[in-house]
Amino acid sequence: MIAPANPLRGLTADAPYLASVLRSVKGPVVLVGHSYGGAVITNAAAGNPNVKALVYVAAFVPEKGDALIGLLGKYPGSEIPDAMNEVPFPNPDGTTGKDIYLKADKFRSAFAADLPRSVTNVMQAAQRPAGAAHLTEPTQAAAWHEHSLVGARRGGGQGHSAGAAMLRVRACRYAPDHGGSRGVRTP
Repeated sequence: MIAPANPLRGLTADAPYLASVLRSVKGPVVLVGHSYGGAVITNAAAGNPNVKALVYVAAFVPEKGDALIGLLGKYPGSEIPDAMNEVPFPNPDGTTGKDIYLKADKFRSAFAADLPRSVTNVMQAAQRPAGAAHLTEPTQAAAWHEHSLVGARRGGGQGHSAGAAMLRVRACRYAPDHGGSRGVRTP
């Protein structure tokens, strides 16, 4: 088993990076994504015959052409937009980029409401920023059309994350029509 880091720069950087890691793996691959990681695995797995299943844990399950910012507006219930804190940084070319952090007071509710506060306090303090491009770059491929799809979300949690909203809609509404797909609700 390997758990490659997600660079969190945007789909045009993160998906090819993960795809390159996948090409180094000999044998069958099962990819698991949470939140934005769902969009990354959706793109990275496209056309890879070694990928046997995609597992979405409270994750985005985008269709080709979807940008996450559009999905956040399309499926209500996410607290992510109100939790975002944009922080500018200088790019090597002199332009200004934006990193997105989740605000400390909104992190738990927006991202991991079903976890103990002691855990989410550490997660919040150690969070890595995501490049603003991760919200606006469109999905180039929807690998869940070609691989088995499993959607999972915790049953007892608040489920206010963007991924939870997307998973409810996509996995529960669309996955039953996709051969080999199923939704799982954990306690």
